[in-house]
Amino acid sequence: MTLRPLLPTTFRRLIALIPVLVFVLDFPLTVFARPIQSPGLALLNDSDPVPPGLVLHDQPGTGPVIDLMVEGNASDVELEALGVVIGSRLSNNVRTVRVPLSRLDEVRAMPGLSRIVASRPLKPLHDASVPGTLATPNYWSAASPNFTGSAGANVIVGIVDSGVDWSHGDFRNPDNTTRILSIWDQNSAGAPPAGFGYGNECTQAQINAGTCTETDASGHGTHVTGSAAGDGSATGNGQPANRFIGMAPRADIIVVATNFSGNGVIDGVNYIFQRAAALGRPAVVNLSLGSQYGSHDGTEGLDTGISSLTGPGKIVVASAGNEGNTGRHAEQLVPPGPASTVTVNVPAFTAAGGAGNDYILIDAFYNGPDNMSVTLTSPGPSPVTVGPVAKGLNGGSAASLAGNIYVENGLTPSASGAQNIFIQVYDSNAARPPRAGVWTITLTPVSTNASTECDLWLADFSLGTTGAAVTFTSDVDNAELIGSPGTGTDVVTVGAFTSRQSWPSIDTGNYSFVGATSAGMLAGFSSPGPRRDGVMKPDITGPGTAIVSSRSTATTGISNPLINPDGVHFTQQGTSMSSPHVAGGVALYLADNPTMTPAQVKAKLAADALVDGFTGAVPNASWGAGKLRMLRVDLVAPVVAVLAPNGGGVLLEGGTQGITWTASDNVAVTGVDLAYSTNNGANWTTIANGEPNDGNYLWSIPNVTTMQGLVRVTAHDAVNLAFDMSDAVFSITALSAAPGLSAPPLHPTLLPNSPNPFQRLTVISFGLSAAEKVRLTIVSPSGRLVRRLLDEPFDAGWHEVGWDGTGDNGRPAASGVYFYRFEAGETVSTRRMILSP
Repeated sequence: MTLRPLLPTTFRRLIALIPVLVFVLDFPLTVFARPIQSPGLALLNDSDPVPPGLVLHDQPGTGPVIDLMVEGNASDVELEALGVVIGSRLSNNVRTVRVPLSRLDEVRAMPGLSRIVASRPLKPLHDASVPGTLATPNYWSAASPNFTGSAGANVIVGIVDSGVDWSHGDFRNPDNTTRILSIWDQNSAGAPPAGFGYGNECTQAQINAGTCTETDASGHGTHVTGSAAGDGSATGNGQPANRFIGMAPRADIIVVATNFSGNGVIDGVNYIFQRAAALGRPAVVNLSLGSQYGSHDGTEGLDTGISSLTGPGKIVVASAGNEGNTGRHAEQLVPPGPASTVTVNVPAFTAAGGAGNDYILIDAFYNGPDNMSVTLTSPGPSPVTVGPVAKGLNGGSAASLAGNIYVENGLTPSASGAQNIFIQVYDSNAARPPRAGVWTITLTPVSTNASTECDLWLADFSLGTTGAAVTFTSDVDNAELIGSPGTGTDVVTVGAFTSRQSWPSIDTGNYSFVGATSAGMLAGFSSPGPRRDGVMKPDITGPGTAIVSSRSTATTGISNPLINPDGVHFTQQGTSMSSPHVAGGVALYLADNPTMTPAQVKAKLAADALVDGFTGAVPNASWGAGKLRMLRVDLVAPVVAVLAPNGGGVLLEGGTQGITWTASDNVAVTGVDLAYSTNNGANWTTIANGEPNDGNYLWSIPNVTTMQGLVRVTAHDAVNLAFDMSDAVFSITALSAAPGLSAPPLHPTLLPNSPNPFQRLTVISFGLSAAEKVRLTIVSPSGRLVRRLLDEPFDAGWHEVGWDGTGDNGRPAASGVYFYRFEAGETVSTRRMILSP
């Protein structure tokens, strides 16, 4: 997948990422008997030009090569025999590869390949912002060269972006040597890094010697690097230094000047982690880039590939995206029966010269078991219609006056099983660009469940030289807009809030971005979640607008209002700017605890996050856990104590027992694990993991007998854990051996609850002489119903049920006296209990 750095509006059209060629044939309805392939790729033959949305490179000595991810047990030797260059080797037999276009059909015919995924294009998506996070003074203070605290020392901050101005003073030590350990330029020929067959690597020695050939023409990567790890020492024009210091100003830096393809980004992350491992150092990689391609549920190849590279001391942070309130997502609940429509507006535009320059790509997904056809209709005059295209087929019209149209339905299910609809409209020649006006997508159910959800994303578009914006005009849903790789499960995903509205510039003026929200509010452009599968994203938000950071000397065309008075820093906005704040913050964590995992980092960020009137209740799909706030890494383990069962008692097998505990931490207890032992702690069996720290759990006692029973409670914070277990052993005995309970009672019987009084949990026992329907309710002294505990049949014998002190509404009941009412057959019994404060 090609990634796009989430650039501010000023830079969105700065970089032409890939050459785009066109199809020249009409497409009949076809079924393909080949490995599962990305949308559009199934039609591509070795003689076909490459359509929009695929990534092509011209490799010296080989000719055109296409970036793909392949999955299967075909060997490296088999692939390399076809001229394939292998990049990263990931889990589950997944590899990033470059395939000569002339050998593509041979690769697709390899019996050992089960899935071939196209690498999609990505795009690039920072002062007052750092102090606002409390990185200083909690992690460092003073300024270069006299930083106190770790300030990220001995940690590597990796940047995969447009590159870096390695000559910039913000990335140099006081002795003028570079803090950049290496730069891999994926866009230049030369000496590639070991294990990767393309690009050119600049060593630290070459950077210090001034012979590195990499440049950052867009300036995006330099700005991002400055926010994450710049030391702020560079200045000019008589301005004071150390005003724009990054989050981790003593961290070392590794930069990948990426080609903005999915493969290139995965390889870049892999390269940084490999170099860090060789140095024995933890690393965090920032990805201020993204794309709206894919199923948005964490199963795309880019998401899973990057997640598989993470682990202890290997963290990836990514921008959420800049698609908030852009009309790029539509959600249609397709009912059984009549067809539903979704409309898309293509504004009037002046077509770019040549072919393959104007295009619209739509990626849509619906539930795997469902079945619907799809039809695309262009605006008039003389509307062009493609479809209905049935599930498992494709269709198109290459010669229409409305543009080259291709529609695919259910040919390439996602890794999660969702069915994919893929639509592309582009200019097969300069005279036939996508027609302006309202396009209609018709979804006709064949066999669907009630209100089957179909999500549609404008994955990519480019219209004319002024960048006209395509939008959905019906069923618009400003949600589920987190871009990939931010949808990755093990990726820390960052939204943006406004840290300040205005800034001074080199022309002595004071400026602000049009439409900027007030300081403290969510930035209007910040992409909201959740993922399509309901998983909460983003994870956190960071400062993202009016961010001043390092300026690349190779960048031209930056207007004076954006340039700081010192001439060597400039202002930007976007989630590209918020992400490096979090990445630099993670570097500060890793300096204290080098083996933190992605889950621990997320838990730490969530535990420390600022929650205020702007964020509302968290987590939520706009703010994640709240605003970035850097508190010290938690080096203190939780304190935990088991209250019950605490030894000396007799429990009945097959019954229930309330496990109660207390657990506290200097930051936060993130969860507890429960286990039991039947041999005095020699072995343990899990009861539950990841339980909330609410102090009670109703345990179904196992059908075992023992005189050496123990219960253990393990409490976790973001980094540490601690456990406690029963003070002494208890017994578990068979019901038949329990005194007084060896047989069913002669009539329905209600026993006193235990414990009574109670704080967190009490157990109510009752017996039945025969199978009966039992109704058990909790009522207040006034007779008001508080909780319906049971209303169901039970067999003859003794039974137990627990009450956790909550009402039917899920909220804790007030302390005081309550009655529990038991009804079975002709028997009605009521007993009194006390819920303590």
